[in-house]
Amino acid sequence: MTSSSLSSTASLSSTTTFDSSFTADLDGRYFLALAVNNGITDSVADAITITSTTANIAPTANAGIDQTVTTSQQVQLSGSLSDDPNNDPLNYRWSFTLRPTNSSASLSSTLVASPRFVPDLDGTYTLSLIVDDNLLDSPPDSVTITAASTASVSDDFAGNGTLTGYTTNKPDVLPVRQQNRRALPSQSNR
Repeated sequence: MTSSSLSSTASLSSTTTFDSSFTADLDGRYFLALAVNNGITDSVADAITITSTTANIAPTANAGIDQTVTTSQQVQLSGSLSDDPNNDPLNYRWSFTLRPTNSSASLSSTLVASPRFVPDLDGTYTLSLIVDDNLLDSPPDSVTITAASTASVSDDFAGNGTLTGYTTNKPDVLPVRQQNRRALPSQSNR
């Protein structure tokens, strides 16, 4: 037995019995020849070619991690961790499966690994990603983007300094002011 792949280590289970088998360890063509002997002379060899190919396995979509963002700020999605077990190149198909009522948010592209969009209204945006390897589609994977006009401020500032304030130029966001009580001067000094 010979193989078209020089790095194959496949071999016949037996070369001296009337039935034999082998396991193809690489994709490619395997050439087998059979000759028999009647105890006196060898027969003319009969040859066959067996072609082995790996079965295609569907890829797996990975739409990335859920995010909480500020409304009207651009969001970057990432499907780059999607995978194909056969290492085939992937095609990407993104779509919105949920948007706030009256939202007109749209993707920068539906056919790239990492599209962008701007959430135009407060609420939940759910997007679905399907990848394919030109033969099989993946099951869909989803990512949820939650958009809000204002970010929440922690009730406890864990640092050793003083958080004295925050201002913004956004007309729909009110300024936030918080002080770390541990950093305030004592009452007896006033």
